[in-house]
Amino acid sequence: MNQFIHTIRLILFRILKKYPRILAWNYLYRTASKTITFTRNKTVWTASARDGIIGYGLFVYGHWQFQEIDSVVDLLERRNLLSGKQYVINAGANIGSSSIRISKLCACRVLAIEPIAANFELLKKNIAQNNLTDRIDCFQGAVFEEVKNLTMVTPEINPGGSEIYSDMCDYAEGRVSRENVSGFPLSHILRERKIDPKSVAFVWSDTQGSEGHVIRTGSELWLAGVPLVVEYWPRGLCYQGEKEFLQLVRRYFKSYCPIPNYRSKFKVLKEEPIETLGTDKLDQADDMDILLLP
Repeated sequence: MNQFIHTIRLILFRILKKYPRILAWNYLYRTASKTITFTRNKTVWTASARDGIIGYGLFVYGHWQFQEIDSVVDLLERRNLLSGKQYVINAGANIGSSSIRISKLCACRVLAIEPIAANFELLKKNIAQNNLTDRIDCFQGAVFEEVKNLTMVTPEINPGGSEIYSDMCDYAEGRVSRENVSGFPLSHILRERKIDPKSVAFVWSDTQGSEGHVIRTGSELWLAGVPLVVEYWPRGLCYQGEKEFLQLVRRYFKSYCPIPNYRSKFKVLKEEPIETLGTDKLDQADDMDILLLP
C-alpha cells in the first residue's frame, strides 16, 4: 500500500510540475509572433512559436529524444567505437536538439545538415547562444541521390517534420508550406567539408522517409564501419518511394538495435540480426528509431 501511495504521489508531482509550463506554452502559442527563447537544463533554446512537437517538448519537458541519444552514445562508448573519432554527422538537424545534445556527450565535432531556411537559422542561433560554434558546423541542404533542386514541404505545427514533396502523399494544403532547397549526396557533403569517412564516429539521421538517400550516398561510411541511426518509418518510406529499403539496409549492415523511447516497454538496446528487421510486431509501430551496425 505504501508503495502504491508513493507511486500516485510521484505521478501527481510530475503532472503538477509540467502543468504550468504547458499552460505557458499554450499562452505563448497564441500570443508570440514568431519565435520563443527559453532556458531549460542550462541550455538556451529558440524555437518557432508554432512548433508543437520539438519546440513544445524542449519547453515543457526540457528534452527531445535525449534518452535515445544517450543510450546510443553509451552503447558505442562501451564498444569503444567513439575512440579516436573526430566527427558525428547529424542529417536533418532541424533546430539543433540532437546536434547540441551529441556535442555535450562526445568529444567529436558535429556536422549538422538541415535544408529548411527557417530551421537552419534557428539551428545556427541555438548553436551560437550556447557557445558551441567551435564544436558544431552547419551545412544547409538536403541529403539526396544527386545534386538537384528539390521541393520540400513543412507542416505548420511541426517544422521538424519537413520532407521532400511526393505525389504519393495527400498534403493538407494551407497546413504546410513549400520551399525550394538544394539536395546533395552525403558523399558530396563530406568531400566539401573535407571529412574522411574513417574519422566519423556515427551518423544520426532524421530525414522523414528519405533514409534511403542517406544510405545509398553514404556507402563509403558504412564500408568504413560507421554506425547509422535512422527513423524506421514504413509509411514515410513508402511515400518517398523506398520500396527496397530493407534490401538496401541488409546490403550494408549486419545487425540493428531498436532504440527505446518513452513509449517503449523495453529500456535496453538489444542487438538483433538485420534479417529480422521488418518481420516482428515491434516493427509495425508508426515509427521507430534504430541503430544500424555495419
